[in-house]
Amino acid sequence: MGSQEPCIYRVPSQLREVNPEAYRPRMLLIGPLTHSAKPKAHTDSRCLIRYLEYKMMEDQKVLYKAAFTKRLDTDIAILEDMTTTIKEEEVNIRASYAVSTAWILPDIFVELILNDSIFIVEFILRMYESHEKIGDMIVDKPFYTSTVLDDLTLLENQLPYFCLSKLLNPITKRFCGDQTLDQVILQLFSVNDSGMINENTKFNHFTDLFRCVYKESLGQNIELTDSNSQIVDMKNADKLSSVGVEFKVVNREFSLNVSFEEGCLILPSFPADESSNIILRNVIAYEQCHDPENAFTTNYIHFMNFLITSDEDVALLTSAGVLTNGVGRSSMVLKMVNKLAIGVLLSNQSQYHDIVEKLNIHHNSRRKRIWAKLRKVYFSDLWTTTATLAAISLLLLTLAGTVASIIQAIKS
Repeated sequence: MGSQEPCIYRVPSQLREVNPEAYRPRMLLIGPLTHSAKPKAHTDSRCLIRYLEYKMMEDQKVLYKAAFTKRLDTDIAILEDMTTTIKEEEVNIRASYAVSTAWILPDIFVELILNDSIFIVEFILRMYESHEKIGDMIVDKPFYTSTVLDDLTLLENQLPYFCLSKLLNPITKRFCGDQTLDQVILQLFSVNDSGMINENTKFNHFTDLFRCVYKESLGQNIELTDSNSQIVDMKNADKLSSVGVEFKVVNREFSLNVSFEEGCLILPSFPADESSNIILRNVIAYEQCHDPENAFTTNYIHFMNFLITSDEDVALLTSAGVLTNGVGRSSMVLKMVNKLAIGVLLSNQSQYHDIVEKLNIHHNSRRKRIWAKLRKVYFSDLWTTTATLAAISLLLLTLAGTVASIIQAIKS
């Protein structure tokens, strides 16, 4: 065994059974954990369409390798150096996988890591350089680009980042304006906005990159303690709205940061679409396997499952801009959010404990419930508010007239 700790896992079966497609590459196979899908696809007629997609991408890897070799021009020794590095790090690369890769012979393993690394760097370079169509079936077509990016975030479809960094850093510095691999990767996955992730953050692979982005949205020094016990009871959005809670959105992607201030629950935007579903599912699977006691993304989904329990909740949060419906009917959004929590093992702590306590106190306040009901009935919109104020004014004028008449009568 190498000194490297395992960081790439098979998705637990209880998660895979809920949505198998969210963990399975649609086009691109990367690394040893999906290597076995190639021969299976040949023999299983049910996988014919998927096999054709895989075959197309394997052919594309050959084209990318040829293009990469041509790009190097006379520096062909770089390929030899990459091969040497992989051989030197083979033990550590294998140790990065939580399941055995011993069934893959050394020569085949080295070639696998080399070809997949070259595909990744050539894809990165083409995305970096491309401002118009270049005759590339992936880069020229947004659907294929999006699918490849989704496949690169899958937990089982990873290469250890320490290996990629050693192999590709010199190449990105040469061809990407002296940028490091880290900088180019953050651009590739659109997580390079200021404050999304610390430039010194170390991540184990691309799935872990998104876990780090989610975690750092909570603050650099976030820690879970025994005082942050797990959520066991919380009212849904519709019930919270009925006691006057307002909902506001912070338009920041890949954020878990929630706050409750002066009766307003401030939430990050939640794009309910297939790509977000894939990223969340794979990050949650990684948390479950790698660091279940600090499962910040898992806790977020647990919180959202309390908040969203009906179509009314979906409609309310959509109108507030919190939810972006990219899957269809409200019921489909509800199903997507609720299924994210199925099969998940919760830790004993949650970063939302204090917020939920404040929400429950607010909900249980009799005075706030009465005021919220009055506001909903008499001040729900401009016309109702105008009519209510007019009625109050008329009542006050009538009362003033009555008092004046009584005073006049007493004087008489």
